[in-house]
Amino acid sequence: MIAVVDGAVAVGSDGRWTFDAEGRSWMATVRAEVVVDLPPEQVWEAVADVGAVHRRLLPGRVRDARIEGDARILTMPDGWQVREVIVAVDHGLRRLAYAVADGQRMPLTYHHASFQVFDEEGRGRLVWVTDVLPHAMAAVVRGVVERGLAEIKQTLESGTRQPLGGPSEGPGSGAGQSSGIDA
Repeated sequence: MIAVVDGAVAVGSDGRWTFDAEGRSWMATVRAEVVVDLPPEQVWEAVADVGAVHRRLLPGRVRDARIEGDARILTMPDGWQVREVIVAVDHGLRRLAYAVADGQRMPLTYHHASFQVFDEEGRGRLVWVTDVLPHAMAAVVRGVVERGLAEIKQTLESGTRQPLGGPSEGPGSGAGQSSGIDA
């Protein structure tokens, strides 16, 4: 879907970007959500446990996570590491925001994202919003986000989590640590 309003072009729901009258572009935004069959407080507790994403949200996709200051270092199953700056953990809004600072595999020049948990008739609606440049990568990012949400939903609803002291944890892994950042 493409719409033109006052000289700006807005493109589709799988990545939204606009161009002003001079052709300058804005950033693509990918938004996806899933309803998890758990109370929103329980979904938020797992999301807010920023040092345990490898145990509580994505145990198959992330092998380890550790906190270093305001950053979370994720280690993937093949050993690749991604450094994310934890921008905000807001317990009142049930919102976590982060930016990828280093280790991005996709050819992105900017990657900022947030998770937010809402009450959906007693269940947790998890919304993942990701802003990326270049905006041409929006469709690829959308696929990654949608697969990630499906994995998170399955993990949370099944109660599957890697136990403390499991193979991916060692001293200083950061598992179970809070970022200590409140917005």
